[in-house]
Amino acid sequence: MKQAPSVCAVIVTFNRAELLIECIESLVNQSYPLDTIMIIDNASSIDTPHLMIKYRYITAYPDIESNIIWSTETEYQGIRISYTRLPENTGGAGGFHEGMRRAGDDSFDWVWLMDDDVIPDSDCLEKLLKSNLCLQQDVGVLMPARTTMNGELAAYEKVSLNYSNPVKPYSSESVMGLYRTVDELPESGLEIKTVAFEGPLIRKKIIDEIGLPEKDFFIIGDDTDYSIRISKAGYKLFIIPSARMVRKLVQPEVSEWGWKDYYYVRNMVILDRLHGNFWVRYFRSFLYFSWVMMKEILKYKKVTTKIRILYKGLRDGLFNRLGKTVQPGSKV
Repeated sequence: MKQAPSVCAVIVTFNRAELLIECIESLVNQSYPLDTIMIIDNASSIDTPHLMIKYRYITAYPDIESNIIWSTETEYQGIRISYTRLPENTGGAGGFHEGMRRAGDDSFDWVWLMDDDVIPDSDCLEKLLKSNLCLQQDVGVLMPARTTMNGELAAYEKVSLNYSNPVKPYSSESVMGLYRTVDELPESGLEIKTVAFEGPLIRKKIIDEIGLPEKDFFIIGDDTDYSIRISKAGYKLFIIPSARMVRKLVQPEVSEWGWKDYYYVRNMVILDRLHGNFWVRYFRSFLYFSWVMMKEILKYKKVTTKIRILYKGLRDGLFNRLGKTVQPGSKV
């Protein structure tokens, strides 16, 4: 009799203690039981371990002043809970890199990645593993369909990518641009080119084959890069509409550019240089910069915050300056 697939869930968290607890509870109560829930804490305040002790997910406080990685394990309702606190905030990219490295050291069949603000339905994992696509060995990633708290589709995945034409963006087709609701998605599954690290179920052997996500992206783009690497290795990525999860937080509407926009620009330039052809690698970023600057000039504005951030992101991307080059929340 064939053994049921083993699954390790990896959650990356930073200062969202209550959301983290809700996420863990949703994983503990999955109809298909997980083997391990691995929490990577990106140097949150003491509130996070305090609440985890209250709910008996861990049994000891980490030394939050320590400059080394602190880990502990316990068992909760038959599931191994692994908690790792990093000594500094390494961003989503660093957190998933560490979580997948630790999960890769064990003999799981699948690794389930998520931020702390997504809550899977109780049968989400079961439906992913029971889909027909799960049986196809060239299908490497199964992605749940995400919705907002209001039930609206929240799928930012791309269904096509452009790394050959420098005058067009890297993608103009997202799932949300093609479908309005989850129910409109193809019942058998929708093939996509990218996933966000907000629920993808990844075959463990892929980690063995292509390695870990690039931690030095810090935030934004690490999941796109990893998706492209998965595709280049010969695997397909699909959204499974029957498997659903709720994205608790919404994307804020921001009028002024800030530190996250810097990382977006820098990492998009890096992605062009990693995966684009000659013309994309050396011309698309300059065309984008020129287009934005012309728009600002036509608004009769001098050099604005947007231009400054755009220039710094372009410069650091072209010179391959990765890592946490701008502090979260700071002015660029």
